[in-house]
Amino acid sequence: MKRAARCALAVVDHAARDPRRALQPFQALLRGNAEAKATGILLLGYLGPRLGAAAVQTLAALLPAADPTTAGAICVALAHLGRPEAVPVLASVLQGPHPPDVQRKAAMALARLQDPAAIPLLRPLLLPQAAHPAVQSVVASALAALHDETAVPELQRLAAEPDPELATAAAAALAELHGQPAQHALRELLRSPFATVRSRAALGLGGAADPELLPLLARLLQDRERAVQYNAAASIVRLHDTIKSR
Repeated sequence: MKRAARCALAVVDHAARDPRRALQPFQALLRGNAEAKATGILLLGYLGPRLGAAAVQTLAALLPAADPTTAGAICVALAHLGRPEAVPVLASVLQGPHPPDVQRKAAMALARLQDPAAIPLLRPLLLPQAAHPAVQSVVASALAALHDETAVPELQRLAAEPDPELATAAAAALAELHGQPAQHALRELLRSPFATVRSRAALGLGGAADPELLPLLARLLQDRERAVQYNAAASIVRLHDTIKSR
């Protein structure tokens, strides 16, 4: 613990005076025990923006031999860095033999980076059996955060999957998109057997500004699930307000 603290202070000191030298103390941390390594990864995430691409390269070099806990921490640190060089590194985690929890963290990190270059790396993971359902759920959210309207067909397919969590995540992603294909997909999802999917679809349609949606949403006021009724009512009010303001 004392060694990790000393190295941490050295990193901060070097980063303040000469960012290029700050990587030197990191090497001692990253070669240390699990606690020291965790400290080094955390510090790289927060101080790395001063170090540029070298911080990404240092973290990437740790991935091949990293255990799941360390690999997940690296993904979080790469998200903090906010560097475009982190995109292919995180994509390699998604495409590699890492467990689903680590891949979920990689997908969340890509979403946080908000780099359009991640879109073609994420979209293939929505294909059937391309990834664990838990990973696909996060990938769906990440693509919505990146405003990828071209992902609508795969998101619509996932929203019809028998896995309720995956279907709900896909519906939530569609609700974040605003193009006509997404709106059409949300209409179809109003008939989903899952209340969570119907609820997300109802809420997403509130931003469509389409008067033809009012009867569809009105029918959901009789839905057996209160959450669906509530979101349908909220979207009806929102639609009325939008139509009046025209």
